[in-house]
Amino acid sequence: MPENAQLARPDRTTAIRNVVTIIPGFAAFSLNSWPALAQITVRSADSAVLTLQRRGILAFLLLALCSSAASAQTLSIKDARVNEGVPYADRYAEFEVTLSAPSDTEVRVRFATEAGTATALRDYADTTALVIFEPGVTSKTVQIQVLDDDFDEPDEETFFMVLKEPSPGITLGRARATATIVDDDTRGLVLSRESLTLTEAPGAGQKATYTVALASEPTADVQVSLNSADTSVATVSPALLTFTAASWRANRTQTVTVTSSDDDIDNDPDRATMIAHAAKGGDYGSVTGSVAGAGADDDRRGGGR
Repeated sequence: MPENAQLARPDRTTAIRNVVTIIPGFAAFSLNSWPALAQITVRSADSAVLTLQRRGILAFLLLALCSSAASAQTLSIKDARVNEGVPYADRYAEFEVTLSAPSDTEVRVRFATEAGTATALRDYADTTALVIFEPGVTSKTVQIQVLDDDFDEPDEETFFMVLKEPSPGITLGRARATATIVDDDTRGLVLSRESLTLTEAPGAGQKATYTVALASEPTADVQVSLNSADTSVATVSPALLTFTAASWRANRTQTVTVTSSDDDIDNDPDRATMIAHAAKGGDYGSVTGSVAGAGADDDRRGGGR
């Protein structure tokens, strides 16, 4: 190397271990200038500044440290959050993967999903793939499909995205991110009617029907028992509904018939009852519901009014 060769060092600011920032205070030096003082500025995270002056080989080593730190590039990944109930086309956990500084060459990193409280292939698409940063690009978004189900699960479930095997010379910063899936299913009995009005007199008005369904997919077979609080007003049939886990999607609703009980008494005011529903089995052990029933009387003193 000629004695007066110039070793160019661009002015750069670079984070070292997320604690300090080293700023080379000069752009170039020659072999002849080594005995002279070289100035290097170190700036801490809280903006305090320390100026170092070093001679000869120590100045060269400090400058090399700055250059090496400046060229270090780190890949990191951010957390994601998605609502299970959004339309399929929008139901993705979106992870942002960032490169700390632009690269002159292509940068690659592999990623893979890992189960948390969420279950692969039931709650999200288990995925392993490659993220490629073209030269100059510092941000990429990775989308993982979230699967909608009909189970009443915890309000939030999680899975993880892990970065691994980056390109040579690239380090991993925050390499593990969490995806949170917000559940949209709630257990419950879906009753098609809140109340019924029947007549005592035989005919079309003496019977009424409504349907019962489970609001979420059961984890096992569910039985719903039905009971009229006052059978002298109305009876209910059937007395027991069974929803099987295997056929829940194909047979979501079942029909209930309520029949008014006729008597010869002038009931004033009209009588009322309540049809109670109590579920058991699977994850439906504490779920209840009710339908109000009223019976319009057909008996009046003195031959009617």
